[in-house]
Amino acid sequence: MRYLIEYRIATIIAAAVTQDDRQISPSFSIDLMTFSPWDATAATDVWGSQRYWLASTVVEATDYREAYSMSWRRLARIGPRIALVTQAYIDVQGQPYLIVHDGGASLGYFTYMADRPGVGLMFMDDQLRALAKLLDEPTVPEEFYYYWNDAVNAVGYTAKLLLMFSAIEVLTKPQGDGEEENPRRRQRRKDWSKVRQVLGDELTTAMFGTAEASWDGLRHRLTHGEYLGRQDAGMNYLERIHKQVMGYFNREILGASLIAENVISPQRHPWGGKKGGQWFIQTRDRRPLSLRAAVEDFSTKAGPSQHVIVSPPPSEY
Repeated sequence: MRYLIEYRIATIIAAAVTQDDRQISPSFSIDLMTFSPWDATAATDVWGSQRYWLASTVVEATDYREAYSMSWRRLARIGPRIALVTQAYIDVQGQPYLIVHDGGASLGYFTYMADRPGVGLMFMDDQLRALAKLLDEPTVPEEFYYYWNDAVNAVGYTAKLLLMFSAIEVLTKPQGDGEEENPRRRQRRKDWSKVRQVLGDELTTAMFGTAEASWDGLRHRLTHGEYLGRQDAGMNYLERIHKQVMGYFNREILGASLIAENVISPQRHPWGGKKGGQWFIQTRDRRPLSLRAAVEDFSTKAGPSQHVIVSPPPSEY
């Protein structure tokens, strides 16, 4: 079956590509995928600022799951390369998309995502006590706090992970006088017993490997050009590391449970939060589905009025 897949892309890039007729257009096609402005007014103002693009492609697939997999492989290759050549922000993940049978279908599979403002946390008596103790605590290097602050402020899974790895490296660096040892060699070493004290045995092995085989750890793989693999699927390492570090500080540094260890979605941030859902939907008037119209309808405070959620899922998809 032929499927049309549409993706919204968040970006600040404005496309202005010379066409065969020497006209400047905000749309272009590459690798069987077409990119065009999300906002229709961009067709007459190609130099104006943009918030979103629309990417669309057609694939032959056995069902909508395979259609998504095929189309996503295309987009996942193109997006990061656009970031390189334009030197600007572009996000192809965490955005809504739509899968329909090609040819004007009124029913399709819709993933809705929208930005959600960050929900703050409280600074209260326990946090004040913890802060006072940490300001007088001599064993935690200042660099740890710099790296951890950068990790909390960062947006992006791997960026956060790498900063947290650096923070843990600083925290677990041997503290001996090291007079008999080359300073550069000492700087590269870590106290493996302390790493296990911070992360626990299982997480230490997964993140840093072992003293004999550190190349097996995720930290080594990410810093040496191996991206996240199938073995990392479904593992929220960020929250696991975060919880372990908070527990370590309570136990070993503060001597009391002054930092909450079970915060939901820790490292709260004003950007990057998402809300949404996934459904089969159909237009009420049976007009052809479009991603723009679906996103606009589902973004209203009252909820969708031009589309209905179809349940159970249709068998023909």
